[in-house]
Amino acid sequence: MRLLVGLCLACPAHPRGQEAQQDPQKTIEAYRHALQVQSRNKQPQQWAATQNKLGVTLGEVGAAAQGSQAVSYIQQAIDAFRSALEVYGPDTQGVEWAATEKSLGTALRDLGMRVEMAQGAPYLRQSADAFHRALEVYTREKLPQDWASTQFNLGTVLELLGQRTQGPEAIQSLKLALEALRASQQVYTRQDSPEQWAMVQNNVAATLRALGRHTEASEGEQYLQQAADAFRSLLESYTRERDPSAWAMAQNSLGLVLGDLGFRTEGPQAIQSLQLAVETFRTVLAVYTRDQHPQDWAETQGELEIALRELAGRTEGSQTADYAQQAVDACRSALSVYTREQTPDEWAMTQNHLGHALHDLARRSEGARAAEYLQQAADAYRAALQATPRVGSSENWAVLQLNLAQVLGELINNCDAAQKPKYVQQTVEALNGAQQVFTETDFPREWLRATNLLAMAYESAGDRANAYKYYE
Repeated sequence: MRLLVGLCLACPAHPRGQEAQQDPQKTIEAYRHALQVQSRNKQPQQWAATQNKLGVTLGEVGAAAQGSQAVSYIQQAIDAFRSALEVYGPDTQGVEWAATEKSLGTALRDLGMRVEMAQGAPYLRQSADAFHRALEVYTREKLPQDWASTQFNLGTVLELLGQRTQGPEAIQSLKLALEALRASQQVYTRQDSPEQWAMVQNNVAATLRALGRHTEASEGEQYLQQAADAFRSLLESYTRERDPSAWAMAQNSLGLVLGDLGFRTEGPQAIQSLQLAVETFRTVLAVYTRDQHPQDWAETQGELEIALRELAGRTEGSQTADYAQQAVDACRSALSVYTREQTPDEWAMTQNHLGHALHDLARRSEGARAAEYLQQAADAYRAALQATPRVGSSENWAVLQLNLAQVLGELINNCDAAQKPKYVQQTVEALNGAQQVFTETDFPREWLRATNLLAMAYESAGDRANAYKYYE
């Protein structure tokens, strides 16, 4: 929505008004000053228009801010829009009312995205309601562009709501999002509005993927296949030469969907989907190079690793070991960018994935080589634990302890007799740590896994008394 020049100090002809246009804080101050002069009772239209402009400026400042400051500005914008709507009505100021409802919906959406997951859903629902109200005035017949942009905004917020909720509400929100997004493409056609069409098409594909991940069995697979088709259709509008960034982003999204299909299906179909995912991620890496786009390159390496590791579990023979080694290589590539100091979360996650990949490689090896891979896997899990504090990340910390214990338990069977006591002790320490978080009452499945691993560790060391105690 275009910010119109206001009254008093916000007027560009006024010297302080010109200064205010260059400084959002001064613009906000000017609008607040104008509201002190204007009377809602005597000048309701001017008062409402100034509230609207104030809301727009506050929303723009909030969108550029971070953390609690952003939330505060956006909340103030919402208050300003709601104040304007106390004057505007659909019957008396239809277009102004609809525009303000649309601005309110945008601010509520932004607020829903800024707060924590559970707190955001109510704001997203209110945002959808505001866009629905705007559509009472913005009809396709009379105001097609406004109708299409509002349908797009509605679809976007419903997609976000579907991602932040669970069960039937999530699925219903995603289906409604799909309807709204496709409605906007009745105006935003590929021929007449190629840029807008591509933007909507990306969201259509993302919504189809979310639906596929939220639904089960063949219905979920159908949604995922439609998502893959939608991204392929989007890629017809992009070329690597003309718009390499958009092309790479769409290719990356296609790779993720193909990976989802590989996880959801079985047999040759799964292998084909995963192989296509790997090929797609490798094409992305030709654009996201380490030198020019290090973070995107590292993230894509991580996504490549997941597909390769799944392929290793779906194939046989030498091909399996080859995929497992490629997964290890992808993790190590990502770790050449991620550091514990600058990107601790990504570094810890990738160390955990490296541990998984090395563990898989060890299971496909024998003798000293298997023991070497297991030791490297243990080192990777320990590295991840160093960057995962127990306080504040207790479940992640405990999972890492379980992963470490699993590898150490297998090392007991792949080492000489002199080393067994050391590995038994380390296994027991890791499992005792895990069970401090995964108690029998709160996490029965994880607690039972830890108990079984303790029994197996003692049995592998020949300590049958302790093994039987845990088996009981």
